[in-house]
Amino acid sequence: NENLVPDDFDPAMIADQLRSAGVLEAVRVSRVGFPQRYTHLQFVKRYGCLAPNATKTRSVRDVKKQCLGVVEKVATQIWKDENPSLPKGSGKLVVDPGDVGIQVGKTKVFLRQHAFEYLERYRSREIERNVIRIQAIARGYIHHREYRHALRALWRIQCMVRRMIG
Repeated sequence: NENLVPDDFDPAMIADQLRSAGVLEAVRVSRVGFPQRYTHLQFVKRYGCLAPNATKTRSVRDVKKQCLGVVEKVATQIWKDENPSLPKGSGKLVVDPGDVGIQVGKTKVFLRQHAFEYLERYRSREIERNVIRIQAIARGYIHHREYRHALRALWRIQCMVRRMIG
């Protein structure tokens, strides 16, 4: 600040200083390359449903390992979807995540826009599939319960009719 008083901030002056130092431009350029960033834990929590085998261990120390497992799985899936002309069943495919727009850093996962959009679509489909599965199980349970109730009522009616006849 111009008064040189501690804890007195002028937002306009701060923005001007950042602009002059080139920090805002560096941030803008950085965001253009990899606009989506997640910590390893955030990434695993958000996209772990796409690779359930990679997230079986629940230890906090294994978060980076889980993250790498999820990244490997989704990178392979993205690559397969982008290259449909590949022969099927040609063994285990090893894909560099950088080729599909995913970079894993020491503490964060960086996603290019197309990789982020793919992951969100894939995640939405997976959630929708799981919701449908849960609904089917719930409906099956409800109908089975109603069927058992109707069956018991039928047995009672049959019992009464047999008593009346016998």
